[in-house]
Amino acid sequence: MSWPHISGLAALLNAAHPDWSPSAIKSALMTTAYTRDNTNSSLRDGADSSLSNPWVHGAGHVDPQKALFSGLMVVRYTRKLANVGLERSIYKVATDGPSCVKISVRPRTLIFRHVGEKKRYTVSFVAKRKRRGPTVRSEYGSIVWGNAQHQVKSPVSFSWTFL
Repeated sequence: MSWPHISGLAALLNAAHPDWSPSAIKSALMTTAYTRDNTNSSLRDGADSSLSNPWVHGAGHVDPQKALFSGLMVVRYTRKLANVGLERSIYKVATDGPSCVKISVRPRTLIFRHVGEKKRYTVSFVAKRKRRGPTVRSEYGSIVWGNAQHQVKSPVSFSWTFL
């Protein structure tokens, strides 16, 4: 019966934060979940009372109030690149962004054996929401894939509202 509860909480978060993506809502629910009960003991499996673990409880029990004001958000995107250069091309990634946002790219190296070959990479952004400054803030950065012959730059923008 957990999925109706999570769906309802996701709808409430979406109403409170209409600018949040589905990934951002998922992040808020997962990263604010708790794994200890009200006596500060580890959660127990409801089936046999054994100690629970992430295979049983996932990220933990959701905490709607904390999810509403999570403080940090993990946003993940998957992108695809196609090699239109030379065969046997190797590209390495570099990132640039404000200190309040951590940009992670996986994998950090793409190896193309053929022209036309496509590779996927995943970008994650972790933003520290609790900063001093204007109520609405935008900052910018970039993701650059490069080798000795080519550089491909994708600009990224970070926007959030402080509560």
